[in-house]
Amino acid sequence: MAETALFTTAQDIIDNVYSRNTVDPNTIKDTFIEISQEKYIRPLLGNDLYDRLYAIIEGGGSFTGDDLELVDDFLIPCLRHYVKYEVTYEQSIGVAEKGAFVNQSQFGRPSSVNERTTLLKTILGQAEALADKLTRWIEDEDQSGKFEDYYRGRNIRNRVNTSSGIIMSRTHRTCHICRHTHCTCSDD
Repeated sequence: MAETALFTTAQDIIDNVYSRNTVDPNTIKDTFIEISQEKYIRPLLGNDLYDRLYAIIEGGGSFTGDDLELVDDFLIPCLRHYVKYEVTYEQSIGVAEKGAFVNQSQFGRPSSVNERTTLLKTILGQAEALADKLTRWIEDEDQSGKFEDYYRGRNIRNRVNTSSGIIMSRTHRTCHICRHTHCTCSDD
C-alpha cells in the first residue's frame, strides 16, 4: 500500500496548536492527518487545487511562490486545528477490548460531557475561523488569476454553491459530537 502524502506532521501540530507540549506525538496518528486532509481541506480547496498541491508533496517537491504562501500561511494552520479536533475526542475517550471508557489522569478529574462538548466546539470554531480566513484570502481580488484550479462555487465554506447555473443552498449541518446530520447531542 502506498504511503499517504501529508501536509503536516504530528510534532508540527503539537508545537503549533497545543498550549502544552505534553501531548504524545504517537497519539496523533498519520491516519488522523489524512482524514482531516480529505474531510476538510479537499472540500475547502476543491479537487483540482487540492490534487495539484498533493501531487507536489507526494512527489517530494517543495512549494514555491503563491503555492508556498497558500500552504504555509493558510492551509497548514487550518489543517492543524482540524486534526486537533479529530484527535481530541479519541484522546479523551479510550477504546479497549471491553468497550469505551473515559481516560483519567492521576493529576486531575475526568472531564464532563459538557466540558468535552465545549472543548470540541471551541477547537472546531478555531479551525473554521482559519478555513474562513483561507477562503477570504484565496478569493480576494489580489489573488485573481493565481489559482486557476480553484473553483469558488465548490468551496464548502461558501454558504451557497452553484453548479451549471443552479443555486444550491447548504441548509443542514453535521453535529460536531456524533458527526450525524440529525441528532440530539447538541443544540446546534
